Amino acid sequence: MRALIFGPDGQVGRAIIKYAPIGWDLFPVSRREVDLSHLQKISDTIKTIMPDLIINAAAYTAVDNAETDEDIATIINGIAVGVISQAAKEVGSYFIHISTDYIFDGTSRKPYTPYDKPCPINAYGRSKLLGEKSVVGSGLVVRTS
Repeated sequence: MRALIFGPDGQVGRAIIKYAPIGWDLFPVSRREVDLSHLQKISDTIKTIMPDLIINAAAYTAVDNAETDEDIATIINGIAVGVISQAAKEVGSYFIHISTDYIFDGTSRKPYTPYDKPCPINAYGRSKLLGEKSVVGSGLVVRTS
């Protein structure tokens, strides 16, 4: 299994690498190698590596800063995810995208389900929801908090 992992230096990315099955051929791609705001580089990297699996654990995660940097948060958390999803389809890779509970407003008195209607209340949540929408039908979205 050839697995490309965007965001290997973050908490989730490090765990994915640590617990990856023995024998997997891992291709951890950090921001130093591919800045997700450089959209063409994302596609080029995927087409060069030709992975069986792509895991996107990368994100613009500065929730408070996303309010003033909404454009860059939207590119990294939303538009770049769409580029990854499209490139995954083109090369026949399965795609797993890590998202967040910030796509909800946090007012529910019960645990959220995959079928609950998103209602983000901040720029970070809006950017992550855009990313989720670009994955629908082309991979798996995993929400975490």
